[in-house]
Amino acid sequence: MQRPKILISNDDGINADGIAALATAMRKIGPVCVCAPQRDHSGASSSISLGKIRVKKIRDGEFSVAGTPADSVHLALMAAGILPWKPDLTVTGINCGANLGEDTIYSGTVAAAIESALTGIPAVAFSLVPAAGAFPPTHFDDAALVAGELVGKLLATDRCPADLLLSVNIPDLPRARMGSFVATRLGSRGASRLPFCREKELDGSSGVYSYTMHDGELAGEPGDDFHALARSQIAVTPLTCDLTDSGPGQEFVSTWLR
Repeated sequence: MQRPKILISNDDGINADGIAALATAMRKIGPVCVCAPQRDHSGASSSISLGKIRVKKIRDGEFSVAGTPADSVHLALMAAGILPWKPDLTVTGINCGANLGEDTIYSGTVAAAIESALTGIPAVAFSLVPAAGAFPPTHFDDAALVAGELVGKLLATDRCPADLLLSVNIPDLPRARMGSFVATRLGSRGASRLPFCREKELDGSSGVYSYTMHDGELAGEPGDDFHALARSQIAVTPLTCDLTDSGPGQEFVSTWLR
């Protein structure tokens, strides 16, 4: 039987510890091609570069892209001369930090996976979640073991949807101390913390601001990703690229426009 072909990308950059650990784990499963941003693009979401994008071959099966995570996967799948084959699966990460709840919207790691799912190739985004006050996470090799387990389980099924999109958050622990895989929904962190003003002109005409990290993860509610991570479980959240609100928003607009 032919071994599955796997495309790998991330948003932390091609030299990040997480993508190296992920590539090592995936090579045990099948042929791998890495196509990732040349530098950190955390928080880039699904932004794309409008203009020339330089792609550099580092070695066979490894390319750096002077663009965003979405650029990296889009070019790998669509441009000639990068991938030597069509992948059976795309995996992204392992992200240095959580992608839980609303943070998923901003995630370049998830956005790279979205680009694959949009073309009909299943994709899984992996993120490593440190305990409160323990950033950055350290157990990338353990997270890579988890990624290998999940990908192996996914590839073993013949019922995987072509547009499957999963966001997987892994606790920053040794593998033996992690709980089981659990199917989750996105939780809610609530209102974001206010940006911090680092510098301000005396006359108030300008200022320098920065975002601050959250102090820790929320306890969440049963069934959501925060709740799973608070119990050291591995949260597997199915996502969709369709942003249509088929619930209250659809009902409101249909009634309002009559």
